[in-house]
Amino acid sequence: MNKKTAAKAPKKAAPAPAAKAVKPAAKGKGAPGKGRRGNPDSLKAIVLQVTKSKPLNRHDLLVAVQKAGYKFVAKDPLNSLSTLLYTAKEIKNYGGKFGPK
Repeated sequence: MNKKTAAKAPKKAAPAPAAKAVKPAAKGKGAPGKGRRGNPDSLKAIVLQVTKSKPLNRHDLLVAVQKAGYKFVAKDPLNSLSTLLYTAKEIKNYGGKFGPK
């Protein structure tokens, strides 16, 4: 390289300052109003409790879970409930009605 091209070469930018590490919140101590909304039990535990006497379909189960005091965070609680019903190993589908195995 000659002196003219060396003078016109762009200078390297200084590296960006490192971001400060954010300390994760302790488990269960997140921002208020987030997560389980203060529900004392998990959705799975309440579903198993409500269906102990007899299996229920999704809509009746949603009503029973809400009557038991569970508060959903999701905009569509039936979707959250359905996801649990079809993925939890402890819950069985008895021809459209769900209950414990």
